[in-house]
Amino acid sequence: MPGAHGYLARIRPVQPKHGGTFSCVILHDQRPLARLYFYLNVTGPPPPEDTELQVTFREVMNRTPAEPEMIQPWSPSLGELLTNPQALTLGNLFLLAATAALGSASVTLLVWL
Repeated sequence: MPGAHGYLARIRPVQPKHGGTFSCVILHDQRPLARLYFYLNVTGPPPPEDTELQVTFREVMNRTPAEPEMIQPWSPSLGELLTNPQALTLGNLFLLAATAALGSASVTLLVWL
């Protein structure tokens, strides 16, 4: 594209005559440092399903919830901790160990007295 300068070149509206080989050149003091060639193939308008998918994607991305969603923290019971492997996080394991240690110390003191 003769005359395209900067970081972006746009062809709007694109037409079949715009297809072909293009080059991108990086210049420093009017000397080329790097050159990249690429081929642009213009085939026609996108299929209708692609357009519908793009519309759906935009609707999903721009959706605002009707009411704010509040995430409630999960506080599992002891039964849930023992039956659900995902509940055994590091923090929950420490709590279980501390409870077991406290219970064991209590029983030892009661027996000793």
